[in-house]
Amino acid sequence: MTCFEMVRSGDLEALKEYIADGGDISGKDESGNTLITVAALTGNKAIVTFLRERGAKPDFFTELALGSVPRITACLASGGCTANSVDSRGFHPLMVVASQGHADAAKLLIERGAAVNARHAISGNTALMEAATGGHDEIVRLLLDKGADRSIKNLSGKDAAALAANASVAALIRDYRRR
Repeated sequence: MTCFEMVRSGDLEALKEYIADGGDISGKDESGNTLITVAALTGNKAIVTFLRERGAKPDFFTELALGSVPRITACLASGGCTANSVDSRGFHPLMVVASQGHADAAKLLIERGAAVNARHAISGNTALMEAATGGHDEIVRLLLDKGADRSIKNLSGKDAAALAANASVAALIRDYRRR
């Protein structure tokens, strides 16, 4: 099992053993993700904490996946990143926080000018599609309130309602009326 498989499966004990045996925590997988990024994207806070304690340095997009509003705010304030940055895989910040269900981070990014209808370069997904796929109704509502276009289709020809994780999120998108 590779160290990335350990993180994806949530096997903290195996990861501890790997690190104790001199394993590298700064390597990247085939998609360019570090171990701490994979841990953040899979929502494994124990592994994130362990890797931070071992010196792993999360980048801006990892902090987005973690929903770390103070760290996101600091990066935006320093000019080291923007609300419309794009990572090496074509993701915009708002897409990342929407997919992970981080409503406070989504609000912050929108306040800082994030484009609510920005599209992923490969999939054509928007933040609304990412929130719908994750079943994050609070973020779906926020994005719709801020002008997200529910009629946009991704490169597979699906809109946000078609991608919704459940019927209630799909109905929210289809029946939405701006306040």
